[in-house]
Amino acid sequence: MGSCKGEQGDVGPQGAAGVAGPTGAVGATGPKGDKGDTGATGAAGTPGATGTTGATGAKGNPGDPAGALQFSMGQMVSDDNLRFNLSLDLSTAKSSMAAIEKGMILCYYNSGGYWFPVPGVVTLNSSRISSLAFAYRMVGNKMEVVVYSVDLKGKETATDIRVVLVPAQNARINADINFKNYSEVAKAFNLPM
Repeated sequence: MGSCKGEQGDVGPQGAAGVAGPTGAVGATGPKGDKGDTGATGAAGTPGATGTTGATGAKGNPGDPAGALQFSMGQMVSDDNLRFNLSLDLSTAKSSMAAIEKGMILCYYNSGGYWFPVPGVVTLNSSRISSLAFAYRMVGNKMEVVVYSVDLKGKETATDIRVVLVPAQNARINADINFKNYSEVAKAFNLPM
C-alpha cells in the first residue's frame, strides 16, 4: 500500500488560554544590598523653653592683681608746703626691682570720691584747684614717693592717694589702657577700688 502525503494546511487559530498552574515554592533570599545614601537633613525643631536661673554662687577669693602692685595710703594730711610724703615697702614684691623701675609708676589722688591722675590738675578737698605732680626714688627695698603741688602751699587733706607699680613686661602687654583713668587701670589689673 502506498502512502500518499498531501500539502500541509494553514495554521489554525490560537486556542483559548489554559488555566494557570499552581504558585511555585518561594525561592531562597538573595544577598544583602549596598547601604543607601544618607537622606537630607530635616528642618530644625523649635527652641525649648528657657530654664530657670540658678542660685547665686558664693563670693570668690580676691583675684591675682594681674601683675601690678597697688599701695593705698588712705586719708593723709600734707605738710605746710602741700607735700605728701609716702614710703612704700617693696620687700614682698614678686617682680624684681629692675622690672619695677623700668615699668610704669602711676599715681592717683582721691578728693571727694573722685580719682585724679597725678601729674594733673586736681580739685582738692578744700575746693582749691592745684596742679599736682609726684617724684620717687628707690632706697633699698623701699620706694619713697612725694606727691606735691606745683602752684599752692598750705595743708591739705587727701581722701586717698594710690600708687600703682606696673612692671615693664605687664606695661607692654596692657599698652591700650587709658592709664589716666584709675577705674580702667584698676579693672585691667584686677585692683581693689
